[in-house]
Amino acid sequence: MKTFVALAAGVLLVASSCSEKVGVDFGEQSALELNGRMAFDAAEGVKAWSAAKAATTKAEEVLGDLPATDLGVYVLTTAGKEATTDFSTTDWKNVAFVSDGAGNITNGAGAVTLKSGNTYDIYAYAPRVSDADLGAVDPGNVKLIPVNHGDDLLWAKTSGVVAKAKKTPVTLKFYHSGAQIGFNIRMKDGGALVDPATSGVQLEVSGFYKKGVLDVETGKMTFKDADKDPDLVLSDFTGAKTTILVPSGDKLELGVKVTNVPGQDGKTFSGTLPLVANSGESYLYDVNIDTDSEGHSSITFTATVEEWVPVEATTPVPIG
Repeated sequence: MKTFVALAAGVLLVASSCSEKVGVDFGEQSALELNGRMAFDAAEGVKAWSAAKAATTKAEEVLGDLPATDLGVYVLTTAGKEATTDFSTTDWKNVAFVSDGAGNITNGAGAVTLKSGNTYDIYAYAPRVSDADLGAVDPGNVKLIPVNHGDDLLWAKTSGVVAKAKKTPVTLKFYHSGAQIGFNIRMKDGGALVDPATSGVQLEVSGFYKKGVLDVETGKMTFKDADKDPDLVLSDFTGAKTTILVPSGDKLELGVKVTNVPGQDGKTFSGTLPLVANSGESYLYDVNIDTDSEGHSSITFTATVEEWVPVEATTPVPIG
């Protein structure tokens, strides 16, 4: 199950409205423009941000400015004059567009000039990495995007765009490439939540990928065995979500260990959580402690899975 959103950089950004602009007419040519306005809330998602914005005329003072976010854009000419369907030879690879602090998408360091009548495939991701970082993954392969544990990397593709002399409306749907996961600790299945502030309990969850690669052509992540880091451990059991890297259709074996449980001196509660995570989904696990068992005890897991704030831009993103 996929979830599409608008743009983000470690936090959720959503295109909430768009205003059309008339493109520059160069005869056969037109300039590529991505237009939009975006809003985010790091903890609650777009609904909470929108509600707060509606509740006050001074929302910027309450919520603060949006972080400036770079978008990497690729354009391939799939039909027409000078068709270029190779990522390495296209004139428009990793072109920078910017979401500024006011939430507007504008051209960044480069420009894209389309030819009317040609057909294009448009790819985009956020946050953008530098051209040098692209080469660090695989020299010469410009479509491989490095991504790290904790990063919220988003990806979009729109195919078959026929450019017109003035305006070619296109809607881009951005998908989360990773997943989210969070943990609570309960005394037995369905029992009371353990308060991390007062309990002294310690949680360790391991088995995550530290880094990976997103193929901007397919939107899929790939990993090497060496990308797993045994020292990468999640220790938060407040229910807070962390973005994790997930291999499509493959299973992660997460090791879970809980110590210092009240009234259970010397006991280590442990278990293995098999996780087949889907990109764009958010997982919250209850780690259930069976305090009636003796010695070193196993734990069980109860999962809640939900889509990750699915929101679609309701108006098209115009191209020239």
